[in-house]
Amino acid sequence: MKKWIISIVVLAIALAGWRVGSRWYVLHKLYHHPEVRYRAGVVATELDLSPIQAKHGVTCDVGYAEFIIPSTNAVQLKSSGEGCVVLGNTDRLSFFFLIPFNPSAPEWTNNILSQALAKLPASHPYRALAPCPGTTFLDMEIRAEQMLPESLWEACLEDWSVFVVNSILLQEKGFSVGRGMRRVHTYHTSETRGLVRVGETPDDFTKSHVSIQNRAGTQTVGMHIRTRKGCTNDVMDFVSCIVKTFRFKMENLDSKDEIRKIIAGAGIKPKGDQE
Repeated sequence: MKKWIISIVVLAIALAGWRVGSRWYVLHKLYHHPEVRYRAGVVATELDLSPIQAKHGVTCDVGYAEFIIPSTNAVQLKSSGEGCVVLGNTDRLSFFFLIPFNPSAPEWTNNILSQALAKLPASHPYRALAPCPGTTFLDMEIRAEQMLPESLWEACLEDWSVFVVNSILLQEKGFSVGRGMRRVHTYHTSETRGLVRVGETPDDFTKSHVSIQNRAGTQTVGMHIRTRKGCTNDVMDFVSCIVKTFRFKMENLDSKDEIRKIIAGAGIKPKGDQE
C-alpha cells in the first residue's frame, strides 16, 4: 500500500514538474531577449486630447479620410504601393498610411481565447477579455498593451486557461519591439479610437505607429509618422492633433481597386509623377 502511495506522489510531482518545465521553456523562448522583456513591461495609458487645439493647421484629404496636421506649410501627398499607400511630407515630418483593412480579429485567435476563457469562473477578471462577434484586431492589441507580464514563476504556476490567455496577448505585445518602446497610448474621439505606439527605443521621441479605427469598427488603417531631421518637436506634438481630427469619410472599403480610385480621385498622384 505504501508503495502505491509513494508511486502516486512521485507521479504527481513528475507531472507538476513537467507542466512547470514546459511552460518555463515556452516563456523563456518568448522573453529571453532583453528588448522583448522591456517592451512587454510598457503599459498603455489613455491619451488626453482635451488640451489639443486644431485651429491652426493644414487639412489633409487622402480620399477615404481627412485630418489636420499642425503646420503652416503645405503638405505634399503622393501614392505608392499600386496607388493604395499614401505618403506625406511637410517641412517637419513625414508619414505614410498602410492600406486600410478589415479590422476583424483573426478567427483562430478568437477561438483559442474563447475556449480558454470559458473554463474560468464567471467571476474571474479575465472573463472580460472574452471575444464577442464585434471584437476587432484593435481590441486584441489594446488588451495586450494594457497587460503587465507576470514573473516567469507566477506564469508557470497559474491556471492553464490563464496561462494560454497571457501567452497569446503578451506574445502580441512583446513582439511589438521597435514600436512603442518609449510609451504607448490608447485614445478615443467622437469619430475614431486607436492605439499610439511611440519610439523604436526607450529614448526615441521621433517615430510613432498609430492604429486608427472608426467607432463603428468597420474600418481600420495604420499610420507611420516620424519627425524630419532637424525638427526638435516630440512626434506626439503632431500625432495628438492628427488623431483628434481624423475622420473616415466612408465606413467600408471593399477592395484595393476601390481604394486606388478613391485616393486618385482626391488628386493624389503616384510617387515619381511630375506635377
